[in-house]
Amino acid sequence: MLLNRRFFVPAIFLTIAVTTLPPAIAFSAPVAASPVREVSISRMGLGGIKLGMKAAQVQRKVGKPLKVESENSRCCGVLLHWQYSDLEVRLEVPEGRNQERNASVYSISTRSAKVATLEGIRVGDRRSKVIRAYGEPYGSGTTEDRIFYSNDTSASALVFRFKDDRVVEISANNQLN
Repeated sequence: MLLNRRFFVPAIFLTIAVTTLPPAIAFSAPVAASPVREVSISRMGLGGIKLGMKAAQVQRKVGKPLKVESENSRCCGVLLHWQYSDLEVRLEVPEGRNQERNASVYSISTRSAKVATLEGIRVGDRRSKVIRAYGEPYGSGTTEDRIFYSNDTSASALVFRFKDDRVVEISANNQLN
């Protein structure tokens, strides 16, 4: 058997180094953590509405809202709050005149079992079903009553709130700038 000399010498050195370490040091070496799996922003939505969707697209999908509120935010300009019977949609309006049509979704939430996530999770489903659909939460992505799935690249999160191991609220949110 031929051995490549570049790999043979380091392998011997590594073997000697590891086998000659005191036991306390040999077993205290850090174990590499599994890579963090972000949830794609394309999977963050409710009732067919996705984060970043334009106002006109939302209305084509779910119709006109039952109630519309508007607020001037110190950080982000005009924010719209559209209330539907089973869904709440929040939009950020771009600067300029008559831009409401070009507003984009930054938050979607529901407390209704009639509305599902893009993966089919609804209010009333068990925590275990959420984990099967989206994976095991990581890091600070879970508390007793919430699971957070984030996408740091787009500063967004999909949040499931629980009571007695059942989903009671679902929201998808983008950070405003």
